[in-house]
Amino acid sequence: MLCFEKHIAPTNLVLTSLPFFLSFFPSFLLLLLSLILNALFSPLFCICAAIEGCFRAIISVILRFGEDEGSSNIQDMVTRLCTDKSTALTVPEGADEATNAGFAKCRLRLKILLSVFNLCSSHSNKYITIMAVFQYALDTNQANSVAIFHPRVVQWCDAWTNSISTEDKQKMYLLVRAVLVAAPNAASAQEARSFFLSFIGTFPKDTALPASATGEITVAALVEYIQTSVDGYDERNLALGALSEVQVSGSDACKQLRALLQIICTGTLADFSAFSKSNSSLLSKYSIDSSEIENNMRLFALCSLATMKDSLTYAEIATGLGIHVDDVEMTVVEAIANNVLEANMDQIKRTVTITRCSYRTFNTAQWKDVQTKLNTLRDDIASVFQNMNMA
Repeated sequence: MLCFEKHIAPTNLVLTSLPFFLSFFPSFLLLLLSLILNALFSPLFCICAAIEGCFRAIISVILRFGEDEGSSNIQDMVTRLCTDKSTALTVPEGADEATNAGFAKCRLRLKILLSVFNLCSSHSNKYITIMAVFQYALDTNQANSVAIFHPRVVQWCDAWTNSISTEDKQKMYLLVRAVLVAAPNAASAQEARSFFLSFIGTFPKDTALPASATGEITVAALVEYIQTSVDGYDERNLALGALSEVQVSGSDACKQLRALLQIICTGTLADFSAFSKSNSSLLSKYSIDSSEIENNMRLFALCSLATMKDSLTYAEIATGLGIHVDDVEMTVVEAIANNVLEANMDQIKRTVTITRCSYRTFNTAQWKDVQTKLNTLRDDIASVFQNMNMA
């Protein structure tokens, strides 16, 4: 197979002669780019490493004359790389690069886009290029190939603050979220949702969100947070804190969904029962399983009881959760299985001894509880040492 490294002499010739040609023929570089791009779209031109090497050489020449002066050329190159003038080339699931020409072309374009991004130093050029990388990968079913860059996105946005607008950051956060949703094996659902929080974080909390930010994007994210696993306390609380009541005041759907999220985070089983009765159409519209949430609320209620006492009777649990006493054991087992409770059951005494339980929220009351327990532990240890000294 041909590779770029085997043609060093011609490349050096291009690098040394192009400045001469450019001084007399300003359009020479664009003409050369056009020829290579046209060849790239040809099914007969598949010497991938050589093409990638040529692009690197050409970009290096552009940058020699100043990146600011060559920005329009770079942006034009990025645009043409993302545009296929014949038919849409989408990488099929499970395609093999060695036997699928369409796959090879899509992969090559993506590699060249990444080369452009790495060679650019201008923040505005980097932003334009990385957005093209994410969008092209998403459009051609290559999200898994670029999802690995998501940990750097927030850092990039912070570093490029003086060169890109808040709206640019919002577009990037939403695009990266879409990429991660399309690449579930490359990132967790929680990581994908975190970019929604970054997106919401760009808006002021004391002002209603614009209509563009309270549509399908926010509704879908709220539904996801509502349907997170039982032990997803931290994530739900982060979402609730990130999205204020004022921000969703302009959208009835977002307002109601946020109210439901707040009930799940801090409310009671009775609160949810009242909400579900008055908002059954909302739950049905967004395919929210009320029975599943009701079951989760019972587990939360069990954890709330467990924070108050180290030992609970079956009768106390049944009364607190509104269930039959015969269902207590299964409820405790389910709470243990969902990692929100650690406990031992005494079936003879019909008691549950708590060793650990999760808090849905951790505020001043919980800190005071921790302080009380630490003071008790300190007093117990002091008492032990005192008895040892007296012995």
